[in-house]
Amino acid sequence: METKTGQLQIRVSPAEKAALKRLAAESGLSLSAFVLERALPRVHEGVSARIRDLKGGKDLRKALSDLVLYLSLLGVEEFEAAVAGTHLEGLTDLQLNCAAAAIEQECWRRGVSAPAWTGALPALEQPYFAWGLRSLRPHLMRVTPAAFKRRNVYIPSRDDPRR
Repeated sequence: METKTGQLQIRVSPAEKAALKRLAAESGLSLSAFVLERALPRVHEGVSARIRDLKGGKDLRKALSDLVLYLSLLGVEEFEAAVAGTHLEGLTDLQLNCAAAAIEQECWRRGVSAPAWTGALPALEQPYFAWGLRSLRPHLMRVTPAAFKRRNVYIPSRDDPRR
């Protein structure tokens, strides 16, 4: 847990303070924890929700696109905290490699180090191509982002017009 060294004060009316205390007590949190939870929702829960979508049997490309978009919208500190605590239980090898590649690609874009768990994850033994037509494989091999290529996953990039 992060050491807290700062203090924030806000002015509220007695009625607002009483309401906040009541809501905090109902949530089982201290007043400070309740206010922080509402003001700064835990970003790792957003990543976890998108990881659940990956394994939920939904369209892999759609779920992966949602994960990439969500990661790109996080601030640097939020991003690093979110991906460090990512839980990947229950994912197939393909889903694991897609999630790891998405996180590695975003780390590269931001100029930060990828979490250690991504380096420990082996790439797919057999290549995965997002499109079934063999004639499109060369195109996918050209446009796939580098982090996905390293994991033997060939998908169209976000700005690919054929997508």
